[in-house]
Amino acid sequence: MTTNCGTRVKLPLAHAKETAEADTADHVAGVLALLESVTTAIDAFSASLIAVADGATRSPLAIAATREQLHPDAPDAFTHALLVRSESGGASQTIDDKAFWMSDKVSIVATASITWFLLKTSDSSIVDSGIAGDTATAHGEIGDTLRVTFDDD
Repeated sequence: MTTNCGTRVKLPLAHAKETAEADTADHVAGVLALLESVTTAIDAFSASLIAVADGATRSPLAIAATREQLHPDAPDAFTHALLVRSESGGASQTIDDKAFWMSDKVSIVATASITWFLLKTSDSSIVDSGIAGDTATAHGEIGDTLRVTFDDD
């Protein structure tokens, strides 16, 4: 009795190959679906970055970024960009609380500082930068106009 071992081996191998191809196709389809959903999410996020709420307006920096005017090769490109950031600020108030028939004295001290730098857009170099800060004081009596002075150091 003769048997054909080659035929019996080929059938399971062919079935394994078909199963592997189907699994691979399912895996590729799953990966493509995942990539499509990630791309859709990225597109939605990018759109949300430039969306403006009803009644609001864009800042000049946002307008420049959306129109790519900060890139040197853009038509009507900006030559420089000024970036300003508020660093810190604070205020203190003291009141000399007197009897109700006398005027209470008040003193207020407020401070603020900012950092800034000017960029040249053609090569992203910093043209100038600095830190600016100031202190203002106000003195007087409650109910009267306060005298305001600025410390311009």
